[in-house]
Amino acid sequence: MPHLSAPQVLSQPLSASPWHSDSASTAAETPPADEDRGIHRKQVKFSEGDGTSEDVRQPRSDQAERDKTLATRCVSVLNATTVRKDGKETGPDIDPVQLQRKVYQSIRLLRACSFCGNDIELTLAYACVYFRRVLPSLIHRVGNTEAVHIIVLLIYIAHSFVLDESCPMGEWHKYVFKKYCSVKKMDAALFRILLLLDWRLMVKEEEQAMLLRALRPNKEQL
Repeated sequence: MPHLSAPQVLSQPLSASPWHSDSASTAAETPPADEDRGIHRKQVKFSEGDGTSEDVRQPRSDQAERDKTLATRCVSVLNATTVRKDGKETGPDIDPVQLQRKVYQSIRLLRACSFCGNDIELTLAYACVYFRRVLPSLIHRVGNTEAVHIIVLLIYIAHSFVLDESCPMGEWHKYVFKKYCSVKKMDAALFRILLLLDWRLMVKEEEQAMLLRALRPNKEQL
């Protein structure tokens, strides 16, 4: 997990948090360093063909299709999430096409770091639980694009928590967030999301099992 300092933006509502930045400021920033933290980091190794790592156990095209299917299932779970707000059940209403694209990018990035399918499924299951926890604070307060990137940050948090090694934050910015915000603002948003989660990252076994069944209904191994 990168070093998180309390940024000035935390005094503002989430919807007022300025994520976007010009290209000059984005290019001038560098990812947080990992030295002296005792954190194990994965190396991203994309293959030449499609920007993803090749799984030696399966043909690359077949693996990509499986990842797309997993992303679609994850999006279905996320958009089916509801919370009681103002006396009624309310859902996120996020554009499934944009969300599916970003979830798929996240899955392929994890593949490029050599995480296995079971680890990726577990990461997504935790991210779905985290999304349910923060959803009451997001409804009617953030736009579609911001909500999509918040979900990717939840995936980042989940993989950092449940897996022994993690993909560096700088790689997530490079491959998923670069066109949307700077590393500094990504880090600020990450801190705010952790506050919304009240720093509670554990997930009950029954919640985990339920979401894993939704993500792999046929119990297939990716």
